[in-house]
Amino acid sequence: MHRVAMIVVLILSIFAATTKTWAQEVGTWEKLTIPKPFYTLEVTPYGIYAGEFSGSWGSNPYNGIFVSHNLGETWTPSGLADRGVTDITYGNGNLYATIYYWGIEDPPGLYESNDKGASWTKIGPDFSAASVAVCGDNILLGGYSHGLWV
Repeated sequence: MHRVAMIVVLILSIFAATTKTWAQEVGTWEKLTIPKPFYTLEVTPYGIYAGEFSGSWGSNPYNGIFVSHNLGETWTPSGLADRGVTDITYGNGNLYATIYYWGIEDPPGLYESNDKGASWTKIGPDFSAASVAVCGDNILLGGYSHGLWV
């Protein structure tokens, strides 16, 4: 768990070291309109990816991945609908997403996209996954009650 925490701190440090927008520099943040309440965000060379993870079925959640190519002004669904996305990460040119809910045919766990989120393939064990990190050629997968997997 300590290694995962160190990786998360390293990733956050890299993003914190990037140049802030002018609005952030002067202390005026702009609230963006989003289609659903996002649970996780990942910035990639392809755009910003966001995952929805909602247990509120009465509000008709999409519970999948959205992508924005214009810094959050507009969002488009990018797959894994009705699955409950708990984390998204980018590494080695691929996107990785952890899924909480069972699909009609596909189990929860870790999914990978090598085409910018156009399609997703199940990789890894079948359990409700909480988090994912990429470190070099290694993928780390955290489960809610299933421990840490490499």
